[in-house]
Amino acid sequence: MTINEIKELVYRVSNTSMSGNVSPEDFNLFLMRTENALYEQLYSEYEKTRAISDYLSPFKTSQVYMPVPTGSYSYPSDYRHATSFVKYDSSGNETTIEEVPQDKKANRVNSEVIPIADYPIVVHQYANGFQVIPKLTWVKMYYLKIPTYAKWGYTIVSGRPVYDAGASIQSSFPEALHPDIAIGILKYMGLELTRQELAAWQ
Repeated sequence: MTINEIKELVYRVSNTSMSGNVSPEDFNLFLMRTENALYEQLYSEYEKTRAISDYLSPFKTSQVYMPVPTGSYSYPSDYRHATSFVKYDSSGNETTIEEVPQDKKANRVNSEVIPIADYPIVVHQYANGFQVIPKLTWVKMYYLKIPTYAKWGYTIVSGRPVYDAGASIQSSFPEALHPDIAIGILKYMGLELTRQELAAWQ
C-alpha cells in the first residue's frame, strides 16, 4: 500500500467507528512511532537468532571504505548494527574479515600462526566506528540501517489537506507488514483491531 492508502484505511475505520480522525501531524507522529516499534521488534528477533528475516532484509545494506592512513572509520549516519565485514578488491572479490574484541587485538596482531598481513581484522574500538588492521585494507561493511520513516505529505486545497505524493515518504517496510502499521496507528487513536478485523475494511 502507498502511505495514502494506509491513511485512507485508517481514516475509514476511525470514521465508521465514530472515533473521528486526527490531524495530519498526529497521523505522522503515530505512523513514526508505529514503524519505530515494528523495527525494534524485528531487530530484537534478529538479536536472538542472528538470522535476517524477510521483513528485516530491506534494511540490510553495505558501504565500501577506501583505505586511509589511520585505518579508522566511522559508521554511516543510518547505521544500526554491522552484520559482517569483508576484504574488498576492485574486481568485487570478497573475503570475510575476522572481528576481534579490543582486549584480543594485541594477541591477534602478533600471531605468527595467522599472519595479520594475510588475514586482516576489524576491531570495534569505539562507539561510532571501527579500525581495520592492516591499515590500508579495503573493507566493505554489511549492516542493518535505521529506517527512513514514512510520512503522509500534503498541500492545502480549499482549506483542506490533500495528499501530495511528492511531499510524502513511502513506507520502507514490506507490504506484508502494512496492515500491522495501520493497526498500530489505530491503537494510538484508541482503537484495538486484529488483522482479521482490519481485513474486513480493506
